[in-house]
Amino acid sequence: MSAWRPPTVLIVVTTVVIAAVLAVTVGFLRTPHDPSVPDGATARLVDPASFGLNTVHSAATVPYGAVRLWDTRTTWAHLEPVRGVFEWARLDGYVARARAQRVPVLLVLGSTPAWAATQPTAPGAGWLARGSSSPPYSDADWVAYVDAVVARYKGRIGAYQIWNEAQSPQFWKGTPTGLAHLTRLAAQRVAALDPSAVVVSTPLQPRQPSWRAWSAAYLSALAERGWPVDVFAVHSYQPDVLATPDGRFDLLRQVQSVLRAAGAPRRPLWDTEVNYSSPAFADHPVQGQQAADWTARTYLDSIRLGVARTYWYAWDDPLDVLGVTMTPGGPSQRAFTALQGWVAGSTFRGCASPPSPTGVVVTNCTFSRGDRRTSVVWASAGGRAPVPVGARSVCGLLTGCRPVDEHASITTSPVLLQP
Repeated sequence: MSAWRPPTVLIVVTTVVIAAVLAVTVGFLRTPHDPSVPDGATARLVDPASFGLNTVHSAATVPYGAVRLWDTRTTWAHLEPVRGVFEWARLDGYVARARAQRVPVLLVLGSTPAWAATQPTAPGAGWLARGSSSPPYSDADWVAYVDAVVARYKGRIGAYQIWNEAQSPQFWKGTPTGLAHLTRLAAQRVAALDPSAVVVSTPLQPRQPSWRAWSAAYLSALAERGWPVDVFAVHSYQPDVLATPDGRFDLLRQVQSVLRAAGAPRRPLWDTEVNYSSPAFADHPVQGQQAADWTARTYLDSIRLGVARTYWYAWDDPLDVLGVTMTPGGPSQRAFTALQGWVAGSTFRGCASPPSPTGVVVTNCTFSRGDRRTSVVWASAGGRAPVPVGARSVCGLLTGCRPVDEHASITTSPVLLQP
């Protein structure tokens, strides 16, 4: 089974459809409205922190907006291998590097050391010690750990996520209610020791078959405790057959629906791990232009849906089931860098994606800097459309910018249109 690749069949577009597409894609002439964008989501700044990375084994060599520390040997079990004895050197290094690059840090709190675990021999993820998936035996041990971390890194770590992927038994063998309890305890200590820092929920996991029931129980437990989180989180890996940008887009909307159904307050949503996961990618990874397109679509779709931060998993760390590896100089990294240059620091004005009789759907997202407006535009799979009248320059993710000529067209690859 090979990875999905966008077909290159040329669609003949009728005169009527051309006119409709032109009306949609001339986004720099007016602000379209996309009903998929939540109310109040338009006219908002694209924060550079929207472009986050998980950096696992090595530091990213390109500009990025935020970093998440996980799989970095900075868990509770690594930091406090013996009660009251902390080993800070590794975390100190990561935090110092982030400060030098002026990017905010998100640290995952959790993974119980065996000495503190209710089940000291509980198996967990293969790269973590036994007991790491167990709830702590004592609230006091958990609070002492949180206190030590937050006090040491006050003003240097700006966000704390409570546990990694707690819906997965390899990381958490407790209950959703038990995790909500730890979340409230941590939130109280963060508020007391560093009020400027934010607390992030464990991620909802739509890849898991039982994710709706688990999420409902967890969110209900958070509600009973007064919603002790400042940010909700998701890991937007999709079930294998949905491992495409379109599949991720649909699942993110489902996550937002689950949050609304739980009565969750309107707080930011962060995607703290994202890639495209399927066993098929072990033999057929996503490469070349498709890797660039999927990377750009990931961050663009987050912007469309109001996901405030998105952290790619992971920088320069290939895993066979993950479709896209972001390596130095590779197509994913180049697209990541290009898109930041196009939209980071600009104002997002909205998107439009109206259907057409031929099935070619052109999505147009409009951005502005001062009085100047640009559009990022792409077509649905198998589609091709003309570049609209009024666009003087078209910029590709891997090709840079060039004047519009008779050979230019809009395809499944996102491009920047400049007036």
